[in-house]
Formats: sequence, structure tokens, C-alpha cells
Amino acid sequence: MTRILIQRILGAIWLCDGLLQLKPQMFTNGFITANISSNLPGQPLWLQHLLEWEIFWGSHAEWPFNLIITLTQISIGVMLLSNRYLKTALTLSIVWALLVWLFGEALGNLAFGQWSLKDGAPGAALLYALLGVALWPSADAPIQWNRFAKPLLLTLSLAGWLETAWQSWYYPFATTGFSTVPSHLFALGVLGALAALIWPRLRRLGAAGLIVLSIWAWITMQQAGQFWLPYATDFNSGALWALLALALYGCSSTKKALHITGSGEHSSQSA
Repeated sequence: MTRILIQRILGAIWLCDGLLQLKPQMFTNGFITANISSNLPGQPLWLQHLLEWEIFWGSHAEWPFNLIITLTQISIGVMLLSNRYLKTALTLSIVWALLVWLFGEALGNLAFGQWSLKDGAPGAALLYALLGVALWPSADAPIQWNRFAKPLLLTLSLAGWLETAWQSWYYPFATTGFSTVPSHLFALGVLGALAALIWPRLRRLGAAGLIVLSIWAWITMQQAGQFWLPYATDFNSGALWALLALALYGCSSTKKALHITGSGEHSSQSA
């Protein structure tokens, strides 16, 4: 699995997100009400103030507000797909994703305390940013898992398992749009994938487990983000979890990626 392929999949997702913003409903005040105002209840006071500021300005300039979002996300997608201005594209992807995570997803409701890995926590936008960091060009490794992204992925997976295990104790079955899923089985599956990720020899097994769990949750629980609805803005986090796990499955470790040439120069081996 090469870095360029993961990069282009991420670019395609960014492009689709930008195209979703072109729906007529997005250029109305309903977009602010449906996607931002609904995040206000229960948030810490400082976050409420930030969201209220965004709601004020966004509701007074619906067209420019949504047009900026649309053009930014389409631009990121096109640059990542074309592999041109790569560092600019990844920088914009990381910064924009974090802004969306703060202002659009209210930090994935983590500060609220009512979050669920199955329903989309910690927020799709945070995973966009994580992928942008992992894809940053480097001579040391095709994909930057060993330095930053892999520890963060493990942390998010562990937090998600703890949350899922707690829910499975109090709510043995999670009712979704398509089916009733045994929560304790999902918790055990996340734990198994997490355990495999910790040991390098089982990395691919753990990544494969995360891919299966992510796609299962994405289809049965998140319903692909219900992107067909008027105010849906993305595909939800399940697709991004699967892409993260896919990158982890195919990447090479830093040591294996380095080769010493006869002249003493380093060349990187693709994953």
C-alpha cells in the first residue's frame, strides 16, 4: 500500500466533502442550525462562546460562509489527487481539519462527555488531520506512523475501546439504523484489534481487524454519514478509521524503509 494511494483516497474524500457543500440547502441558514447550533447544548462555556460567535457570523453571510468551505475543501482534494503542491495541500488539510473539528464538530463532543466511537467520535475532522500528519513527506519512512500517527491512533483506539466497553456494560445492544448490534462483541473486537496493533509482528492483523470494524460501524451504525440528506457534510468517521487502518496495514517501518546506497545516500522504499 503506497503513500500516494492513501494520499489520493484522502484527496477524493476531501473533494466529495466539498461537493456535498454545493447542495442548495447548504447556502441557507438551515445549514448553521442543523450542523452548528445543534452542538451548543451541554458544551463547556468557552466552547459555547466560540460556537455562538461562528453562528452569528455564519447566519449573516450564508453564501460567503459556505462558499469558503466549499472552495477550500475542493482545493485540498484537487491538490492531493494531482500530487502537486503537496506540502501546501497537507498543511491546509491539517489546519482546515482542525478548524472544522473545533467549529463544525465541537471537538467531536469530547468536551461534552457524551461521545461514542460507534457513532463517529472523536470526530471525522480529527482523523483527517491525523492522516495529513501521517502522509507528510519524509526521507525516513513512506508513512509517518512510528513518530506520531501510530501512537495517536493507538490512544484513540484505546479511548474508543474504554467507551465501548462501558456502554456494553449498561447497554448490551446498540440499536442502529439497520440492525441491533451486540455492543459487547464490538468492544471485544476493538480490544482484539488494539492488542494486535501493540505488537509489531501482529501489526497487519490488528490493522485488518480495525478495517473490518470500521467498515462494519460505518455501514450499520453511521449509515455512511447519511450523505444523501440535505445537510450532511461528510461520510462520518468510519470511512476515515478504515483509511487509517489501511495505511497502517500497508506501511513499512522506519528501519525497513531506509537503505544505505553505495555512495552513502539514503533512499526510501515504498510501502
